[in-house]
Amino acid sequence: MIAHSHTSECLQNYARSLPEPDKKDFLIGKIAMSINMENFTQNKTVNEFLSEFLKLLETKKSIILHLKKQTDRDNRLERGSSFLTMLDKGIDVIKSIQFKSVDDLGSVKKLRETELFFLETDGLKEFKFQDYKLQINPIFLMYVEIEMQLDILDRKALHLLYRGYRLTGEKASWIVINLHNLNDWYFNEKIIEYDFYKSEALELIHDAQSLSKHSVYEKILANLLLLILTLGTAFVFNKAVNGHFLFFQKTVGAEQFDAISKILSAVNQLSP
Repeated sequence: MIAHSHTSECLQNYARSLPEPDKKDFLIGKIAMSINMENFTQNKTVNEFLSEFLKLLETKKSIILHLKKQTDRDNRLERGSSFLTMLDKGIDVIKSIQFKSVDDLGSVKKLRETELFFLETDGLKEFKFQDYKLQINPIFLMYVEIEMQLDILDRKALHLLYRGYRLTGEKASWIVINLHNLNDWYFNEKIIEYDFYKSEALELIHDAQSLSKHSVYEKILANLLLLILTLGTAFVFNKAVNGHFLFFQKTVGAEQFDAISKILSAVNQLSP
């Protein structure tokens, strides 16, 4: 602790001695290093969670296989066989996860899809696949959820085009393309502010009112509306808790976890 305090004091003295431009670069580098170290810890925790979850499923499978061996072949429970099939599917899903980082869109999207798989699959609902969210920024989780809703809308648009509904399909595709672009500018490149992002996104959704005649599209648009509007609250909450507007910050606390869970649960209920 003394050595760490001495090192920190030395770094602060060194930063004060630098010319203003160099001091800025030094502080930016220090912040980047802090974020990288934090991401490393969070990534490690997520990987440990995945390992433990896989172990849980495999242990459950071993227990059922052992019990089946103890029963007469003709009296085996049907539920045991179907449950084993579901467990095997769950094990395959976990093994297929190629997790890279808590700030990687593809990785977090796969985690969220896996969570939904366990929530929606009979026989696997007892396994709560959600602890990974404690390590991921709630704003980034919303970004992932928005992208997942756009993926659904994109598939629906292709289906419309395939069935010959050209104008409706093109309108849906137009929304997807433009919202993807807005997401990239806001979440990744950070070249637009939230108010501009929200205004443009809501205008796109408003222009898509003709799609809401179909219940499936109405649910997708409602999900997007909910996520985009709630994003502003999460952004302000992030500032209040952490003291700064950063997309990648300290490990999510219990309050943030509960808040984001409620939002995502609402989206689950509206999912097409």
